[in-house]
Formats: sequence, structure tokens, C-alpha cells
Amino acid sequence: MFAHLLAAEQIWIARLRGDDSSALEVWPDHALEQCAARVEKNAADYRRYLEALSEDMLNAAITYRNSKGETFSKSVGDTLTHVSLHGSYHRGQIAQTIRNAGHEPVNTDFILFVREGL
Repeated sequence: MFAHLLAAEQIWIARLRGDDSSALEVWPDHALEQCAARVEKNAADYRRYLEALSEDMLNAAITYRNSKGETFSKSVGDTLTHVSLHGSYHRGQIAQTIRNAGHEPVNTDFILFVREGL
């Protein structure tokens, strides 16, 4: 699930930049080491993208093809909201899986992230 979350972030940043994302796997089978590398790469890619983003660009449309080859056009702002919400959804699933295994997951609440300056 975590590998999928990271792969989806990678796919969406490619689409936001106007790159072809069709060769990127949606459900890769990555080990934790590969996931750790992807976390760092995604963070750097989104940081660069967001630093160059103007408020006017948030309303601009991007056109992309999904994994089924269907074409869509959505605003940059809606796309970034989707990336955030998609990640939250899967982090919740991961936390539940960890709980079901008898462990306590880490707190992934956004306000904690902001409070601790992560």
C-alpha cells in the first residue's frame, strides 16, 4: 500500500509537469529501501514544483491520460488536492493494518506535522 501511495505521487507529479506517466507502475512491489528512496525523490520533486508555482497557475488545467488510457483535464489546484487526499486515504488504511496486527501506528495527522515543523 505504501509503495502504491508513493507511486501515485510520482505519477501525479509527472502529469503536473506535463510528462508522460504511462510507463510508471501504479501498484509496484517495492521493498522499504526502495520506498525510502522514493519518499526523498517525491519530496524533492514536489518541493521544486511548488516553489515555482504561482497562484494563477493553480487554476490552469493540465491534460493527462490515466492508467486506462482515458484523457482528462483538471486544474492544477484540484490535482494537488487529490494527491493530498489520496495520500491521507492510504495512510489511514496503512494505520488500520498496523493496528490490526497489534501495533500502534505513528500519528500522521497534518496538524502534528505542522506543529513539529516536519
